Amino acid sequence: MATNSALKAVQKKPAAKDLFSGQSTSEMISSTHTEELVIALCGPIGSPLHSVGEAFQKMLLDSFGYTNCTYIRLSGFIVEHAKDVNESIPEQEGFARIEAMINTGNKLRMKYGNGILAELAVNRIRIDRQREKTETQSKKYASRRVVHIIDSIKNEEELALLKLVYRDMLYVVGVFAPLQLREAKFSAMSLTPAEIYTLFDRDSGEESEAGQTVTNTFPNCDFFLRTGDGTDSQLNKRVQRFLHLILGTKVITPTFSETAMYSAAMASANSACLSRQVGAAVTDKEGDILSIGWNDVPTSGGGLYGNDKPDHRCWNLNGGKCSNDEEKDKLAQELVNALAEVIPAGKLTKQKRS
Repeated sequence: MATNSALKAVQKKPAAKDLFSGQSTSEMISSTHTEELVIALCGPIGSPLHSVGEAFQKMLLDSFGYTNCTYIRLSGFIVEHAKDVNESIPEQEGFARIEAMINTGNKLRMKYGNGILAELAVNRIRIDRQREKTETQSKKYASRRVVHIIDSIKNEEELALLKLVYRDMLYVVGVFAPLQLREAKFSAMSLTPAEIYTLFDRDSGEESEAGQTVTNTFPNCDFFLRTGDGTDSQLNKRVQRFLHLILGTKVITPTFSETAMYSAAMASANSACLSRQVGAAVTDKEGDILSIGWNDVPTSGGGLYGNDKPDHRCWNLNGGKCSNDEEKDKLAQELVNALAEVIPAGKLTKQKRS
């Protein structure tokens, strides 16, 4: 009875008021909710990121009731701040300009931190918000149907910063075009095969932490969009489907491929491999799941480990060491020892000098 009385007392008590605004706490929190979107694009060099960004922009403004779009190209910041790191960007399109852009971006990250380009994008969005607030004389936290498109992120720390700042407002879209189409794009710009693959290698992952690391950044995207294998109408259809999903404006069920990928991801959780957990799903042509599996060590007598069996996998024994890695290290050391016996150190040094 005492509990019920206390509950009724709380229910009758008026909502707490903010001392300065006169708003209740719930009213104040509700006023901070926003319909803003931040869409960041990521993809290998040569992929049509700009075309995809324009498709998002047009779709949101024309079909989803968004009133404004801020399109932010991180390459613009590189050109704008090239002098800060004593670099100049050639105006003519071609290998020299692209390589200068990569070099300048790397130097900016080395000087100001790996997330500097994302920081500049965040600042641009902040200025845009402040400008609109001044123009409309709206409330500090007024809800806005505005989208900010960031084209494009190339480094893991850029992605981490955007996720930290925008959280649920942020959607990262991975854009991918087949290799032959990306090659053709640069060939049309009169780049040689050697120049093309130099750019591909640098873009995918450089040794410096301040470099471009698309290979590691790309898998962390929220949505993956393959382009170049269809028409513009197909691209628009895929973009529209994604927007319906994130905005909840239409009931969307998963495709057969998405269902299979979910099953494979779920299966991978069964693995205890310390190197990489991998799952797989086999379907028929109608998309029905026939079987799932994952990488793991077998149990004695066949089969895989499960909750009903004593677990003797390496992650659970000897301090979590990976037996696979230990074996590979031993093989590598044996190879080094064998080479040292066959090629004397002095002779090897002489060969290198020649």
